[in-house]
Amino acid sequence: MKNLKKVLALVLAFACAFTMFAGAAFTDQADIQQTEAVDMLAALGVINGYTDGSFKPNETISRAEAAKMIYTIWNGGNDDATAFEGKSVFTDVYSGHWAEGYINFCYTNGIINGKGNSKFAPDDKVTGTELAKMLLICMGYQADKSGLTGTGYSQRTNALATQNGLYADVNSAVGSAMPRQYAAQLMYNALKAETVKWSADSNAYEKVTETGMSAYQDASGNWHFTTVTTNETMGSKCMDLTTMKDIRLDTVEKEDGRDTYRLNGSMFTRVAKDYSNLVGQNVNVMYKNGET
Repeated sequence: MKNLKKVLALVLAFACAFTMFAGAAFTDQADIQQTEAVDMLAALGVINGYTDGSFKPNETISRAEAAKMIYTIWNGGNDDATAFEGKSVFTDVYSGHWAEGYINFCYTNGIINGKGNSKFAPDDKVTGTELAKMLLICMGYQADKSGLTGTGYSQRTNALATQNGLYADVNSAVGSAMPRQYAAQLMYNALKAETVKWSADSNAYEKVTETGMSAYQDASGNWHFTTVTTNETMGSKCMDLTTMKDIRLDTVEKEDGRDTYRLNGSMFTRVAKDYSNLVGQNVNVMYKNGET
């Protein structure tokens, strides 16, 4: 079943501070195919709706917009890049350009390059391959060691992105401009992807590990938690997200006096979306550390 082991993208109420429309249906919700990815990225403040309440899922994103989204992911949901504003190496990123700080940050950290002739082309549309390359760098891959630059970079980028699951459910040509909903899907996939680091000893990439937690409920309804060592994901590294696996979703209750929900009693509270259609299934729950 498709929903079995489905990642339950909790749109927690605390996330609403990041974006006006987090957790709420957009006026064009029926046009959004990648609802789980859009919900999560909107809740985390990475990708926003428009002031008229729409999301415009099939509009494409620019290189400047991609730089802002990458910056926001890298910095845990913070989109204030004023500290990185200043003279740009690119002649078409003028002082005061709205994306100046985002572009400077991404360029300095080797995440994004120019288009040649000292141009960045901030208004050019970003392709799926270009966005995948940025995300692979964020995951720990080094452009020079992984062949993500120079002639043939797109084939190598696409191969590495596919290997890491970045193109899962991205039903759009990655060599073309990315529609907003599929850009969200690509970034959502990256949040679940494992980070790597280069090892000079083995002359290869190694997975980065972290201490996490798993949970299960016994026949009496008691919860048991176990500390486990897992591979670090980009979501845990950058956005402080934890994933709890194989939790049976037994109850979804609307909270008194609020437009939010409570899952499995009080295990998760103030959840902004109704997940009652998943009751009875095992789910993976992704949530912010320190939040319920």
